[in-house]
Amino acid sequence: MKERYPIIRPAVALALALIVAGCAEEDVTAPSDRVTELQIHSGDLQVDTVGQPLPEPLVVRAVDVGERPVPGVLVSFVVAEGEGALSVESDTSDGNGEVRAGWTLGPGADVQAVEARFSGWPSGKIIRRTFTATAVPDRVARIEVRASSQIEARGDTIILNETVQFRASAYDRFENLHSRSGFEWSVSDTGIATISPDVGLLTPVDTGEVVVWASKETVVGADTVRVRTIPEPPVAVITAPPDSSVFQEGDDITFEVEASDPDGGELRSIDWISNQDGPLGGGEILVRSSLSAGWHSVWVVVTDDERETTTSPAITLRVEALPDLVIESPSYGAIFDIGESVELVGYGIDRDGGEVELSWRSDIDGDLGTGSPVVRDDLSAGTHTIFLIGVDDEGQSDSLWVAITIYPWSPGGQFALDFRWGMPGEYDIVDVPAASSLDLKETFTLEAWIKYKSGEYILGKYWEDGTGDASYLLRINPPRLRLQVYDGVTEHVIESSRPVLRGLWQHVAATFDHGVVKLYINGVLDRTVEAVPSPMTSSRPLRFGHTRYRWYEGVIDEVRVWNLVRSESEIAEAMVRYVEPTEPGLVGYWRFDEGSGNWAYDATANANHGRLGSDVRPDLNDPVWTADVAPITPAPGAGLGQGPGRASRPSHRRGRR
Repeated sequence: MKERYPIIRPAVALALALIVAGCAEEDVTAPSDRVTELQIHSGDLQVDTVGQPLPEPLVVRAVDVGERPVPGVLVSFVVAEGEGALSVESDTSDGNGEVRAGWTLGPGADVQAVEARFSGWPSGKIIRRTFTATAVPDRVARIEVRASSQIEARGDTIILNETVQFRASAYDRFENLHSRSGFEWSVSDTGIATISPDVGLLTPVDTGEVVVWASKETVVGADTVRVRTIPEPPVAVITAPPDSSVFQEGDDITFEVEASDPDGGELRSIDWISNQDGPLGGGEILVRSSLSAGWHSVWVVVTDDERETTTSPAITLRVEALPDLVIESPSYGAIFDIGESVELVGYGIDRDGGEVELSWRSDIDGDLGTGSPVVRDDLSAGTHTIFLIGVDDEGQSDSLWVAITIYPWSPGGQFALDFRWGMPGEYDIVDVPAASSLDLKETFTLEAWIKYKSGEYILGKYWEDGTGDASYLLRINPPRLRLQVYDGVTEHVIESSRPVLRGLWQHVAATFDHGVVKLYINGVLDRTVEAVPSPMTSSRPLRFGHTRYRWYEGVIDEVRVWNLVRSESEIAEAMVRYVEPTEPGLVGYWRFDEGSGNWAYDATANANHGRLGSDVRPDLNDPVWTADVAPITPAPGAGLGQGPGRASRPSHRRGRR
């Protein structure tokens, strides 16, 4: 019987199994984690013009470990260098494992780059391949023509007898340098200058203006220059001061020069120079007051707009040195009793090697004597300005001064108040309740004797600087006297020129006269300031010794508040004596002579009495009564003997320097 089905022999079955297995190994849908390589297939190392698309696309190929193509792989493209543009940012590989992207080059003429990237999964490994291309400049868009820097510095001016090399640079539309050679040169007028057509060497023929052209690829660049004859240097003659002039040290010296450019141009600079002091300044007229002593040779250097320079003939002048003076005694601010010997000691040095004659003078008593030392025990009471005058053997003179105060001998009042400051909250104060008589507006005078140690606040109606319910304040801004006025909007500050000395009795005062403020130290006007607004009316008490952020350490005596302006002579005359409580304009007068208790009484009829400390009972904020008093004449009818609780005449004032 015949077989109905063919018999498959074992050998044939084995062959079929191998064929099936082979087909399974050629599976082209392998997952992306089998990609082991990105290969640059084509498009690398191209050369083209900036801004143009490359003729060939960029092609990468994804392959597995057997270098078989892997389809369906996502590959991204990124411009790494050159600011170019891509046709696609990412794409998946085709059946050949390939991904393509078009590349338009960026504007820079240089090597540019694009990076192809693939991120494997699940490993996350990034595979990169980089394409490079060389971008060359585009066609010429602009030509820049230049002569040498020296010609440019002369304002594009060429001298008739010189040849000039011109240079050109060609740039494309992206300002890439195209080239610096290969130009064709020409000029606008060969009657003015000729130029070699291939290298740009210009030869002037006559004076005038000529345009120099450089051309390439139908683009033309130009530069305009002026040809002129050989320039003449500027002319300069010093007209002041006369030659061999003599001045004193510190004199204003006026220098003048007549300078011009014969070619009709402008002068760029005029500089004065001294052989001793170097550069002095510039300009046709120069005033100097600080030339050093000695002989000077002075000249002027003039430069025109073509940088041609000339130096004038020099003049000589002499600056005679003033004598150097030193006052060794008395010291500034020294205080003496009337009749006490005052020794005037000083010396002078003639820097020219001569002798210096010395003389002394007081603004109150006149001539005091010559030489050094000079001893005087007959100086008048008051604050003196003592001058030391030195004259050398050539007649040059200078002066130096100090201020001292001579007080009438007296034990002063009985007591004063010593204000102290310690830890926060431990400060001494005197509070005078608010009163209309103490609301000072258009005119007033504040004065007091102080023996200052440290701190700032003396007296005033103030709480916090520049804010709040404030009016006027007399204080120390170490080491200077200050008046502060608050008009309700702005705080106005006027400060002395001279310092307030520590540890010495000194009289301080401030006046306000319809916006004019004057500050006095020891009866001498120190400073005047105008246009100061009037203080606002304040509901705060008048306080001595402390405000919110300011305190005072030292002794205060003889406080006077006036609603009128006291003159300099009135302040100086009355500061060394008591005044009558009934004097016109005196609205507050605190002598501090009580010696005990918690009240400082106002001697005027206004009864503006001040409470010591923070309470009517003794507390930590009470200033201390002291017999260290201001050096003033006692009140009319008061004896000079020792009274209850009275200390003997304080020795701290004697011989104070």
